[in-house]
Amino acid sequence: MPLVFGIVGCRHGHVFSLIKELLSAPNTECAGVFDSDQDSLRAVTSRFPVRAAASETELLDNPDVTLIGTAEINRKKAPLILNALSAGKHVIADKPLCTSLHELNAIERTATEKRLKIGLMLTERFGPANRRMKQLVSDGFVGHVANVMCWRPHRLGRATRPDWMFVDDLYGGILVDLAVHDADIIRWLTGGNFLEVTAYQYNMGNPAATDFSDIGVMLGRLSTGATGFVRTDWFTPATSPVHGDTRFLVTGTTGMIEVRTSGDLWGGEIGKEPQVLFISDTQPATRFDGIGPERPLVHDFLRSITDGRPAEITTTDVFEATRTTLMARLSCKLGRTVTRSESYLA
Repeated sequence: MPLVFGIVGCRHGHVFSLIKELLSAPNTECAGVFDSDQDSLRAVTSRFPVRAAASETELLDNPDVTLIGTAEINRKKAPLILNALSAGKHVIADKPLCTSLHELNAIERTATEKRLKIGLMLTERFGPANRRMKQLVSDGFVGHVANVMCWRPHRLGRATRPDWMFVDDLYGGILVDLAVHDADIIRWLTGGNFLEVTAYQYNMGNPAATDFSDIGVMLGRLSTGATGFVRTDWFTPATSPVHGDTRFLVTGTTGMIEVRTSGDLWGGEIGKEPQVLFISDTQPATRFDGIGPERPLVHDFLRSITDGRPAEITTTDVFEATRTTLMARLSCKLGRTVTRSESYLA
C-alpha cells in the first residue's frame, strides 16, 4: 500500500521542494492540498499533479492519510501540527517547527504520547561537504571538538518575500528561521545538547521594516564542554552568485576543518564544488571531496515511517535544534542568557 500524505499550509516557497520530494519517493500518494489562501493553493496545484482539498479537516479525518506536510506561516504551524498529531498523523514541516517554547513543549509532549514522528527540512546535514565534515570529526581527525562557528548569510530579495515575514509575531525572527540549521549542525558535530544560549538580533539595514531583524548572533555552551557560535543575516550582496555563502569552522583539540558550501567565492572559484579543508598537528592542509547522501532528506524520513528505522534526523534532533533557537529568541527578548532547564518552564 502507498504512503498517503496531505499538505496543509503553502505559505512559503519551501512547500514546492517538500512536495517534489514527497511525490518522487517510492510508493507515495497525495490525498490533497489545502490552504485558505487561494493564490497559495493555486501555485501548488498548477505545478504538481495534486488536487485541492476542501479543508484541513478533510485531510486530518481521512483514515488513509499517514503524514501531514506543512509550510504554513511560522506562527500558525503549532496549532496545525498539534491537530495533526491528535489525529494520529506523522508530520513533516519546513523550518522552523514553531515560534515559542510553549508550543514546542506541547508538540513534544503530544508526539511522545502518540508515538508519532516529526520531520523538519534541516537540509544542511544532507550536503556532501557537510557529510565529509561529519565523517572527519567522527573519525577523530580533529580530536575533541572545542568550538563550531557557523556563518549563514542570505539574500533578502524583499519584493519576493511574503508580508508576514516582516511581522515578528508571525515570522519568529531570523534566529528561529535560519539558525535552526546551525543549531542542528553544532549538535551533530559535538554530540551534545545546548545547556545555555545568549543571543542578539536586530535591524541594521531595513529601517522601514520596524518589526524585522536582519542580523542575528547566537553563542551557546553544550553538554560536551564545547561552544557553538552562529552569525546569520539577510545581507548577501546583490552581486553575489549565490543565495548564501554558508561556511562552517570546526576547531578541535588536534585539528581544524573549514567547510565552504559554495566554494571559495573570495578566491575566485565561483561555481566550483564546495570545499572541505582540513589541517591538524600531524597533517598539513588537505582538501577533501564531499560525500553524497544515500537518499534525500524527505525520502529518509518516509523510510523511518514505513520501515521503522531511525531517520538520519530524528524527532529528538528536530526538538533539540528547535529548542536551541527558541532559547535564543527568548534570550533576545529578555536581554540575558537562557538556560536549557528554564526552557521547559515556558
